[in-house]
Amino acid sequence: MAKYDALRDHLTARSGDTVNMTIAEVEQVVGNLPPTAWNTRAWWANDSKVQAKAWRAAGWHVDSVMLSSQRVVFARGEVGGTLAARIAAGEHTVTSRAAVQRAADDEKFCPTCYVAVPQSGICDSCAD
Repeated sequence: MAKYDALRDHLTARSGDTVNMTIAEVEQVVGNLPPTAWNTRAWWANDSKVQAKAWRAAGWHVDSVMLSSQRVVFARGEVGGTLAARIAAGEHTVTSRAAVQRAADDEKFCPTCYVAVPQSGICDSCAD
C-alpha cells in the first residue's frame, strides 16, 4: 500500500461535498508528512504529485489551504489537473497570459505562483 492510499481511502469513505481537516489530521491518516506539507502551499496543489493523485483518485480536490491555521479543505469533484495534462487531452489551450489568468481564477490558483489560493483570494505564498 502506497503512503497516500490511506488518504484516498479516507476521502472515498466520506459523505458530503467538503472535508475540513487540519494538517495534523491528514498526518494521522497517512503517517508523517514532509515539512513542505506544513509550510508550502504548492505541496497541496491539484497536480501530478503522488499525494495529489491520491485525493484525485478518490474524486476530491484541494479547495483551499490555510497554512496560518494549518487547515486544508477538500471538495468533492475534480479540477482539471495539471495544465500540461489538460492541454494534452485537448481540454484546455493557452494562447495568452490572459487565458492563464482566467484559468487560474476559475480554479482558485494564484496566477503568479500557480498554487491554490484560499477563499479570501489572497495567495499565502506570494500575497498576490
